[in-house]
Amino acid sequence: MKDAPFNAKKPDDSVNISKENPLASFLRLLLGAVAVVTCLYLALGVASDFAVRFVSHQKERELFRFISLKKYVSPPKTPWEGQPELESLLNKVLKNSQNVEPQSVLVTCSKNINASAHPGQHLVLTSSLLETMRSEVGLAFVLAHEIAHMQLQHSLKSYVRGRSWMMAHFLLGLANDSFFDEIESSTLTLNALSFSREQEREADSLAMKMILATYGHLENAEELFERTKNRASLQWTTAFLSTHPSDPDRIERIKMHPNYLNRDPQKKPLPWNVPGPRCK
Repeated sequence: MKDAPFNAKKPDDSVNISKENPLASFLRLLLGAVAVVTCLYLALGVASDFAVRFVSHQKERELFRFISLKKYVSPPKTPWEGQPELESLLNKVLKNSQNVEPQSVLVTCSKNINASAHPGQHLVLTSSLLETMRSEVGLAFVLAHEIAHMQLQHSLKSYVRGRSWMMAHFLLGLANDSFFDEIESSTLTLNALSFSREQEREADSLAMKMILATYGHLENAEELFERTKNRASLQWTTAFLSTHPSDPDRIERIKMHPNYLNRDPQKKPLPWNVPGPRCK
């Protein structure tokens, strides 16, 4: 009896080939990696904010006492004669704050209308800001807003969070060869530290309390926002993505306050007539 002929079957070449679309597989891996990195960044942010709670204002000043912002500013051509008046106004507002003792108050020549609070309680104001303001209460509110950031330690939180994220870049292998040089050069810059919209609202609320305690009203406190609200015609479309509440929103919050108006006829609106710094 003859054996049945043996017919070898060819191996199935599709065994090691995934039936899933390669693009779908790639997208799934990409989304997973993004989710992991996002969770890491969020966790670092929460941990950083929690750690700052254990740093007193005095300790913060001591930690950043060795850092000078002078190398980051462009000082006026000649010493600004309005510096004493500015510091006098600052001290006037500081009387109604807590745990804030600015280590330096610097003026830098810049076309940007801006003021910024830095870790260690350092304050920087631009020449354009000082040239723009015409109301003492308006400028006092700007100072109060930055003082509020210092009092609430928003600057320190932003700084610690930024350094944590930079270290995460390093640990994830995303840092380039100049990583440590970047850490050193970016310790403190005049780029305003990024605050969340919630932090900006907290600073505005605390600033309003300071201005009310200082002047008894909020009239003209919105001056800066009135002057800058038309800078971007599409500002209302980007409010959601912006870290700052829109200027119209901030104006409304101030004007809708029950103690906005100056109801004391003996207290006239105080102008700010101090000439700005000479930068040209």
